[in-house]
Amino acid sequence: WLKEEIGIPEEHREGFEKFCLEGNADITYDYYQDNSYNEEQAKNVLLIAKAAIYGKLDEVKYMNFQEEIGYPVSEDLENVWKKNISIEIGKIKTAEYTDFQSCMVIGEKPARTCMNYKDGTYNECLLSTFDANKKILYVTENGTIIGRAILRLTKASDQKNSKSASLLHFADVGKNDDSSEEDLILFLEKYYSNGFTGEKERMILNSLYELAKKKADEMKLELVLASDYEKINANNRFYRKQSYIYVSRSKNGKQYLDSLGGD
Repeated sequence: WLKEEIGIPEEHREGFEKFCLEGNADITYDYYQDNSYNEEQAKNVLLIAKAAIYGKLDEVKYMNFQEEIGYPVSEDLENVWKKNISIEIGKIKTAEYTDFQSCMVIGEKPARTCMNYKDGTYNECLLSTFDANKKILYVTENGTIIGRAILRLTKASDQKNSKSASLLHFADVGKNDDSSEEDLILFLEKYYSNGFTGEKERMILNSLYELAKKKADEMKLELVLASDYEKINANNRFYRKQSYIYVSRSKNGKQYLDSLGGD
């Protein structure tokens, strides 16, 4: 089915076979069928699958990077963002992922959510995980996914009046605008786990936080956290602040924000 839909030149046959053997053709088919009512959405998953098969998924993901962020980002900083990092503590590994399957299964692992690629209520938003400003973070224990969250590179303003939201704008990368009230930030969204509580839950939260903090330190950016992470506040001395966080436009058209009460 997939071969007929996208056409595979001989030089990409090996990549196509690998894609299928990893279970990605099944994922593509299920998502395509569930979104067949939306011609554009069905077309998009085929384009992303094709990019993965051709070995050009990151090229597609980071296309129009500056426009998505809406903020002038230096080439060095962009390269730091693009590089996936990981941390390991004993049998627990936490890492950034941008590959096809890791992005497509966020509604299935570690727990079923409305983003499930087969029949999730809001899975028309799923392909926004391939936007340039998003990374999927997974916490694994002996190779099994036990927690996950989305990390966004975006911008924020600390203006405290109701009009400040209108100050958020697309920056002119050709101008050095020191008067901007906006700052580039990393935003760690709500976490998901498979019903863990107590010490296991805190371990997952802390692992996600430590990975995001490492990334923020490497990029020399402020890290903003969803309220979930207050559960590990004591050791890390987090503080509350009021900010207006910019939601970038998605290549997918629709996106789902875990930390906006689910919208």
